[in-house]
Amino acid sequence: MNNKFCRYCGTENNYDYIFCKKCGKPLDTESGNASNPYGNPNAGGYSYGNPYANAPYQSSPYNTPPYGNPLPDTIDGVNTEDVAIFLGKDSRKYLPIFAGIETKSRNGLNLLVLLLSVLVSPLFAAFWFMHKRMNKIGLFIFLIFTAFEFGNLIAAFSVVKEVFTSIAIFSDVDQATAIMLNQIESNSLLSALSSVSQLVSLVIAVVSGIFANKWYKNHVISTIKSITAENEESYKRALVEKGGTKNALWITLLVLTFVAIIVLSMIYAANIVSSVI
Repeated sequence: MNNKFCRYCGTENNYDYIFCKKCGKPLDTESGNASNPYGNPNAGGYSYGNPYANAPYQSSPYNTPPYGNPLPDTIDGVNTEDVAIFLGKDSRKYLPIFAGIETKSRNGLNLLVLLLSVLVSPLFAAFWFMHKRMNKIGLFIFLIFTAFEFGNLIAAFSVVKEVFTSIAIFSDVDQATAIMLNQIESNSLLSALSSVSQLVSLVIAVVSGIFANKWYKNHVISTIKSITAENEESYKRALVEKGGTKNALWITLLVLTFVAIIVLSMIYAANIVSSVI
């Protein structure tokens, strides 16, 4: 499908956007495409002086497909149109979810976050929250999880070092293997860290999955309510700037995590080789 071009500022938007990602003004079905980026300036009955005094602000566009069931005019005291501008391309997905949470017809469960956090890693939950610009909770989960995982890694490297040392000392393979297994089983620190880490990971995954959508709704509403602006246009622009998604933080942390693991592995490998030699 062709992307939409804003008739007011000319910015190109994804075809499923309802409002311009730059100026926050409404994108109607005749906002323009690649061949006619500015569309018909008279189409849709919009007023250039105050486009917010016309549809879709007076008659809600959310009572028709693709939203399914009619949505309320407000969500937790905030105009649904403002929530849609804030969400950007995610509005089609999350507006019905937010409305359902408010009316208690839906819970805050995010099945994707739950399953991937349980089956892959709780880091997925942390990165999902950061992607949604919920950096505080995302960083909290990231720090808790990585603290336990790096503790496990350091304890495991210590056991590996002991194993290689035993193998180097004892020429008898069976004897070296027995000592190695005994060291692994008797390492209480590694065992305790592993058990606690698994429990913490499960708790993070389950809690994040159950409350992800509810926390996201609360974040969106509280952020919108905190916005102060001199006029309506600057308010709409602030919604666009503060809303949407952002990937810089979680991608940076993901790269740094991999780099830290590689560096730590190289340091311990060098230490193991030097101790054996």
